[in-house]
Amino acid sequence: MNKWRNILGFCLAGIIAISGCKKDEGLPEDQKDSYLKKFGAAATGADMIRASDGGLIMLGTTNAGTSSDLFLVKTDEYGNQQWARNIDGGQGNDDIAGGLALTPSGGIAIIGTTQFSDTISGGIPVSIFKSLLVVCDANGNVQYSGAYGTNSRFQDLYGNGIAVDADGNYIMACEARRRGTNERLGFGRVLSGIDYSQIGFSYAFLTKEDPTDTNKTIITNAGFSNAIATSQGTYLMVGNTEFSNLTTGGAQGGVNVMMVEYTSLNNIDTISEGTYGVKGSSDDDEALDVTQNASGNFVTVGFLTNPEGNKDFYITENQSPVSDDPLWESFFECDGNTDDIAYGIYALSDGYLIAGSTETTGHGVQFCMAKTNLNGELLWVKEYGYVGFDEAKAVVETSDGGYAVFGTSSDERGNTNMCLIKTDTKGELK
Repeated sequence: MNKWRNILGFCLAGIIAISGCKKDEGLPEDQKDSYLKKFGAAATGADMIRASDGGLIMLGTTNAGTSSDLFLVKTDEYGNQQWARNIDGGQGNDDIAGGLALTPSGGIAIIGTTQFSDTISGGIPVSIFKSLLVVCDANGNVQYSGAYGTNSRFQDLYGNGIAVDADGNYIMACEARRRGTNERLGFGRVLSGIDYSQIGFSYAFLTKEDPTDTNKTIITNAGFSNAIATSQGTYLMVGNTEFSNLTTGGAQGGVNVMMVEYTSLNNIDTISEGTYGVKGSSDDDEALDVTQNASGNFVTVGFLTNPEGNKDFYITENQSPVSDDPLWESFFECDGNTDDIAYGIYALSDGYLIAGSTETTGHGVQFCMAKTNLNGELLWVKEYGYVGFDEAKAVVETSDGGYAVFGTSSDERGNTNMCLIKTDTKGELK
């Protein structure tokens, strides 16, 4: 779930400039069906969604000022910037971008993390982090901004993912961390789309005991990465958790994929457990994004650690979080013998797009985009980048049937920008 170096540089710029096909002749350079665009100064990308007009809305964090702010950009379908907004969370300290969602009215919902200054006993200054909800209209003008913490003064709350249901309520996927011990809690909240008050679960999944043996804990240190409002009227969150024993037997370890589903909005005063399932290997595994397909099943992406100790792209389809076996699951590499992490998924009519990063030999970390069929079988995988650190966080299908992948690019000096790459239907830069 964590962060962030110039993508493509002169090499890729050259590829884009000299490449093309006949249907591009006569079009301005910025309206060809592949391009590279950069946005923001000292900016890192967090999430991207398609706007109702076919354009793109991109969210990141900018560190160009005295403190970090949210940075929101809207482009047309060709990646031409229409407007950009620096958004201060309102506390005068650092704000960190998490995720994006469209509201039913065409507005924009943003989740992130904002920093507060406080003192503890003895007058010792401390920094406290709370989840941040910002709601904008379709032009990026802020209509609401509010910070939300836990009930404990000794816990920080980080906002990672957001969804909006059909009624316009906001589903926030968060991770609480206890200062000092760094214990983690999966923490979710549903806020009213009318007055931003809490109307849904306040979920903190720290431990879950094995009912057959109270001396064994099966769930510890959970965190939520993202959320969706499902077609069944429930809320699903994905993330990771540690566990030492499952009720089905067998000791496990490390951090594993977690799925939690909620069916009620009436449990706002007590910790709610939800319906959950844990999947993964004996090493570090994590779910980072989820979508619901046309069949109503859940398709999750992230990474699993292979027997050699490297991370691989991981994608799986499940009928429910508690399914004993997935309908299918796939593991694959972008670049052999390296760490590959999938951050975003987008459902197509004929398969799935996956965006992430791959660690390459001699070229640092690069963008990686992959396409699978509806059964998770890999059709192709593409890398985009040059020397530096380049990380893709989201991918969407564009109005012309091509693909746009978004994230962070940086050069060898550490200068960062939000980066948008447009490809054709085969992931090629023409």
